[in-house]
Amino acid sequence: MNKNEPNKYQTVETFLATCWICCEEYWKEQARDILTKAPSSPEVIDGIWTIEEGAVFDLAKRLQKAFAVCTSENEVSLHSRLLHHALSQVNWAQIAASLLWEIDSDGIDGSFLDLDTRTQAIERGILIDVSEIASEVGITVPTVLTAGAWQKFVKVPDDMPKHCERDRLWNLLNMLYANIRRNPQDDYFRFDVLVTNDHNPPRPLSLKAILGPDDSGNPAFTILLPQED
Repeated sequence: MNKNEPNKYQTVETFLATCWICCEEYWKEQARDILTKAPSSPEVIDGIWTIEEGAVFDLAKRLQKAFAVCTSENEVSLHSRLLHHALSQVNWAQIAASLLWEIDSDGIDGSFLDLDTRTQAIERGILIDVSEIASEVGITVPTVLTAGAWQKFVKVPDDMPKHCERDRLWNLLNMLYANIRRNPQDDYFRFDVLVTNDHNPPRPLSLKAILGPDDSGNPAFTILLPQED
């Protein structure tokens, strides 16, 4: 194995899924297609992501969507619950990085590895660490928001200077905590938060939160927009 190749998997589920997916020519073709299109994506053009980040994000999203059809969250059976839990432990971004490394290993110089860990995603601003305030609310595990969720739910609009980021974040985390208390055994939550982003009355907007492993395998929450993976 090349020294630059991704070779540390955060979960057993990620390792098993990687072994299966990276052998399929279909997913290699999908990776090539996404890598070709990545430079023209709006986020890359605007400088929000590098080409590598854009490619990993889009491929991970495509992978998760494809395998989500294997199980329904509303189906109640031992088989479906076990399968849903196993899929929730898969790090799709790490599989995407492995696929992209494999098809372009001569040209990327290991750059796809930069997205392998939660810590690096926080350092890059892809994830926002809100663990300190989450602990004040009552959430006892490390917690992050995606940059997209922060932008839409926490960041104060320029024309609303009287609003406070901390208050908006506190409101969001309280709604998540209320859902956790109602269903403490779950590892996936959909919830609404009342948000004011203009001069109209506040309206409910949806978020989701996933309880999965951090870089050390310990439980951690990730809060995302509904369309994010």
